[in-house]
Amino acid sequence: MTPGRNDAMNYKIYPLTIAKLMADVGAFCYLNFSGLKKWFPIYVWLIEGGGKQVLVDTGCEAEEMMKSSIMKAPFEDVTSLEEALQKFGLKPETVETLVLTHLHGDHALNIRRFSKAAIYVQEEELAFAKNPHPLFAKSFPTGRFDGINFTTVRGDYQLADGLELLYTPGHTAGTQSVAVRTEKGKAIISGACSLPENFAPSSGLMEIAPPGIHLDPIRGYDSFLRIKQEADIIIPLHDDSHQEGGVIG
Repeated sequence: MTPGRNDAMNYKIYPLTIAKLMADVGAFCYLNFSGLKKWFPIYVWLIEGGGKQVLVDTGCEAEEMMKSSIMKAPFEDVTSLEEALQKFGLKPETVETLVLTHLHGDHALNIRRFSKAAIYVQEEELAFAKNPHPLFAKSFPTGRFDGINFTTVRGDYQLADGLELLYTPGHTAGTQSVAVRTEKGKAIISGACSLPENFAPSSGLMEIAPPGIHLDPIRGYDSFLRIKQEADIIIPLHDDSHQEGGVIG
């Protein structure tokens, strides 16, 4: 893996903090019950380059999120979606391309605000969300996605030059990650709820710690391992190290 070539289109990634949740590290890292509880950010990711603006995930509103959260975790609002996007000259209704890593509420609850966007989701993810196993039924309330015109993909998908959707299941049925070409190399926004600890477990017993909440921990392990092997820059979905107004790449 090498940094992006000068003659190719490179992108910048902007993490926009919409809300936050209080949780144990073990909620993200399988078999890593540290007892450490703290606030973790819930991001919308804006990818910009060459006149393109692609949004990854929608964030949520705390009050609505708590109604369907299986974690029973506290949630708090940080910045409204509208305020976060306004800094980049965007409104939810003017976003043209939206990628959903998966359909859990903290990443997809604001979906109906994006009335004109092409909304990319894995076919397998949408099918499960519309007909979930009883164990996950609360995470996907009946009717949440009715009437939404999704663009479904199956497996890896080239979204644009330098932007690729990667099929990385395990956390959910059809989790997808986003590979982004930047000046500093390939950055991958991990589609599963994850922390830096998932990719470098403190126990040293495993190379990868699968998602703490998962449909299949083995597939989750393999997906995280793929990200670790392919990425120059790993971007876990709930990494709290990003500074307000920061940029990746």
